[in-house]
Amino acid sequence: MNELKDVKPGDVVIISSRWQLPHPVKVDRVTTSQIVIGRERFRRESGRRVGAYSYDSSSISTPKEGEVEECLSAIRLADKRSKLRDTQWTALPVKTIEAVFTVLHAEDAPKEVKP
Repeated sequence: MNELKDVKPGDVVIISSRWQLPHPVKVDRVTTSQIVIGRERFRRESGRRVGAYSYDSSSISTPKEGEVEECLSAIRLADKRSKLRDTQWTALPVKTIEAVFTVLHAEDAPKEVKP
C-alpha cells in the first residue's frame, strides 16, 4: 500500500492535523472517491478531509516504513510529558522529589575520576 488509491477497509493510515500529533487509524470504508474513518471522510485523491477549510483541516496518508511506530512513540512521550506537567509536586514526599531531581539532573552531577 503505497498510495491512497490502494487503501482498503481495515488498512492503517496516518491522520495528521494542525492541532494534534499524527496518529495511526484504521479505515472503516472506502468508496470510489472517499475514504471513511469514523465520522470523517477524506478524499482518495489528495487525502484532505471533505468539507474542511485547508487552514485547519486534517489529512491522511499511507504510512511509510516504521512511521506507525514513530507516531505511537511520539504519542506515548507526549502523554508522559503531560503527566509530568500535571503532577502536583507539593503533594509528593520529599524523598520522591529528591529522587526525581537526581534522575533529571544526573548529568550535572560531578563525574567520578578514576586514577
